[in-house]
Amino acid sequence: MYKSLKNIGATFLVWSFLGLLYSAHSYFYRLEIGQDVKWVEMLLIDAPHFVLWFFFMPLSMLVSKYFPFAKRHWFVPGAVHLVAALFISLSHSIVYSIFKIWIKYGSQELSQSNIFLTVFSSFDYSLLVYFIMLFVIQVLIYNKKLKAENEKSLQLKSALTQSQLDVLKSQLQPHFLFNTLNSISVLTKENPELANQAIHLLSDLLRYSLKHAQTQFVSVEAEVNFIKDYLAIEKIRFAERLTVEYNIDPQILHLNVPSLLLQPIIENAVKHGVTEMRGVGNIKLNAQKLDDRLVFEITDNGDATKKESLNEMDLGIGLKNTINRLNTLYGEKHQFKLTNTPGRGTIATISIPVGYNNEKIVEDE
Repeated sequence: MYKSLKNIGATFLVWSFLGLLYSAHSYFYRLEIGQDVKWVEMLLIDAPHFVLWFFFMPLSMLVSKYFPFAKRHWFVPGAVHLVAALFISLSHSIVYSIFKIWIKYGSQELSQSNIFLTVFSSFDYSLLVYFIMLFVIQVLIYNKKLKAENEKSLQLKSALTQSQLDVLKSQLQPHFLFNTLNSISVLTKENPELANQAIHLLSDLLRYSLKHAQTQFVSVEAEVNFIKDYLAIEKIRFAERLTVEYNIDPQILHLNVPSLLLQPIIENAVKHGVTEMRGVGNIKLNAQKLDDRLVFEITDNGDATKKESLNEMDLGIGLKNTINRLNTLYGEKHQFKLTNTPGRGTIATISIPVGYNNEKIVEDE
């Protein structure tokens, strides 16, 4: 309501300002040609010509609302607007003429002939002002419509993006669960007691997954704790064959990160850095803030002599999913690099902008 009153007040001020300019123009013109005129008199006579349009403008807006112009269907709206222009302009001229005669000559001069002559002399100007006003109204309507369409387009785009992210995440969760259950399945045959420990850890992972099912972002601390639980299961499975190192900057624990971002990369590191090698596999997780970017680096010491780049790797569901999510969330503002160096293993690097998404983070209990 306040906004409507504010718009009404602004419209009245615009028409009043135009009336003031018109009165000033008439005043100085008459002085220039030698007429003896008073400023107050000119203001009372000429300013109402524009001020009255403030009261007639809603009629034009009403016609514009119900009979909008269209490229293919312009004849009927055009005809309606022409009739409206004649009617509204004539009505304006009649009201203004009565007011002008009354102010200038007094009520005794309000005869039909005087009103007719004044209307006849001012109607063309009223019609001109009406069409200018109509043009401005059409521009405002078009801008409002364009703004609404842009907002709707942004909402649809946002909804589509969210839908794509939800689909990607829904694909990732069963994939992660299947692989974890597969690890526990191996343990049940080799060591039932360790398998029981792994099941408890899995329950924590599932609790985390369900808790963040409706959010795309979590804190770095929550994501790292999730990875620690996941690697704890893998360490139960591989025992002495797997060592893990964490180097997490405490200053970044509160920052945003896409949920389940690191798990597919860690899983890939376990697969290529532990499962496929005979010796001890080592996985390192480094996380730090460099300038305005959040950088994660996952390193494994697996055999990297066969494949040298991301394009040459046979990407699984998890890695493909991670790449797609990063592209959807950040576009060109992220970096994902997977480097295989013979003798050093594989290094996966993710760099994302800090504070890029302001979605409220759901903290772990």
